[in-house]
Amino acid sequence: MGHRVVCEIAFLELTDEARATVERLVEAHDDFDSFADACTWADAPGRARKDEHYINVLRDSDGIRTESCDPAEKCLFSAIRKDSGDVSNESHSAPERAVALAYLGHWIGDIHQPLHVAFQDDKGGNDVRQSGSCLGSLHLVWDLCIIEEGLGSDARSIARALHASVTDSERAAWRDSTAVDWATESYAVTTRETVSYCVADSGECWYEVDNERLDPGEVEKTVVVDAPYLELQLPTVRERLRKAGIRLGALLNARLGPAEDRGRD
Repeated sequence: MGHRVVCEIAFLELTDEARATVERLVEAHDDFDSFADACTWADAPGRARKDEHYINVLRDSDGIRTESCDPAEKCLFSAIRKDSGDVSNESHSAPERAVALAYLGHWIGDIHQPLHVAFQDDKGGNDVRQSGSCLGSLHLVWDLCIIEEGLGSDARSIARALHASVTDSERAAWRDSTAVDWATESYAVTTRETVSYCVADSGECWYEVDNERLDPGEVEKTVVVDAPYLELQLPTVRERLRKAGIRLGALLNARLGPAEDRGRD
């Protein structure tokens, strides 16, 4: 749902030329019915590049300074660089560029979802149980439940409402940013005490009190995700969706707009 909303917002931001190119690329791939549909493609079972959906941060990290995946070879940073180049590469076939478009839309959504910029040992909250009205892990709560419980299940309607709420000053500020900024924003949310993902301990963010990380075979912790939790986190999710959509739109305009304007993102 989050990916569909982000790409619906981005589509509303496109220039006429960029929109026409996006539509042409979507039509060139048999698996895609729309741009929003294409943006969910990367999560299909058996899809490759599973190690590029996140950024693993060290437990003792004091922040994200560069577009480095270290110690991993690949991550969202490298994925965004690759596909933002491939989507505008006219030496590639239309279906190849369509795949790059689908991945790029997905990556921008992922880097704005806080628990995709998180810790490896608990798989970004996939190994954190939750109790309450939602299903699945804490990661899935942020992927889906907060959106559906707070905003509904019609991605296009949600996107139009969120897009209409963006001011010109917000749009300008959000466009003037980098992938490091996007990841830093997500990590700041990830480590908030109110998110209940990790526990502050001597400048680090531990899995739980007296347990720095989740080791294989250990019992997973449980976080209470009730109505007050969902209500508290909804404004943050709204903001992440809006920022992701605006930034994706700006990136696609820069890559797919007039040739003389490309690369100005």
